[in-house]
Amino acid sequence: MIGTCRLCRTPNSDLQDSHIMPSWAYKRARGDGKNPNPVVISGKKAVQISDQATEYLLCKGCEAQFGKIENPISRLVYQKDGSAPFLDQVGPVIAESERSRFAQPGSLPMDDLLYFGASVLWRASIATCIPNCRLGARYDAEFRSFLFGQSPFPPNARCIVAFHDLPTIDGSHLASICTMPLTERQHGLFIHRFIVFGLSYYFSVGQVEPAWMSGLCANDPPHLVMLAPQDVLIDWIGPWMARAKAVGSLARERRNK
Repeated sequence: MIGTCRLCRTPNSDLQDSHIMPSWAYKRARGDGKNPNPVVISGKKAVQISDQATEYLLCKGCEAQFGKIENPISRLVYQKDGSAPFLDQVGPVIAESERSRFAQPGSLPMDDLLYFGASVLWRASIATCIPNCRLGARYDAEFRSFLFGQSPFPPNARCIVAFHDLPTIDGSHLASICTMPLTERQHGLFIHRFIVFGLSYYFSVGQVEPAWMSGLCANDPPHLVMLAPQDVLIDWIGPWMARAKAVGSLARERRNK
């Protein structure tokens, strides 16, 4: 498809069918059984499908630019064997709250982690195939400028980078979950969240900075990282999973068990 690249704005570009979430995330989500396709929850339905969220957004050069950051991130999150290289590189814990710990970045590539999160959020915001994530025209422009290297990280945006390290109370492992960015309004601010194999992003966008985020954001010194138990995931995605009804091959598979 020929069009204007949404990142560099070059007209008459050979646009790529760009992934909103990196293609490696779909590959890692595949299982080993007869139907290896991942389980996708959308609305109140859970289905096993091979569909991937893509849209013609970027030229080849900009697609490659994002790929240079995405590939190193793929080697940090939970791997197929259950290991998490992220945890080998994070620094010591320096503060704790009731359910979370905050650690120094250690040898983690914080610039890459911030850029990756911003790139996924921005792509989801401008794509028509992701209806529940929107930054708004102003912040679409500011995030684009940051990702293209024209300006620093948007001054009225904040980013918490978290990693879910401890298993749930019953020993279940939920870190192989991946979600598309979702926009929610909380206390007059727009919050944008998504998870990719244990790596969790929490963006706050607006004029007012939530008090609890002060000094804890990845985009500001000392660039701390949050470590949170996987039970925190249940609080957020648990209701989706509970009300989702299996359909198609997934329903047939469950009936046959």
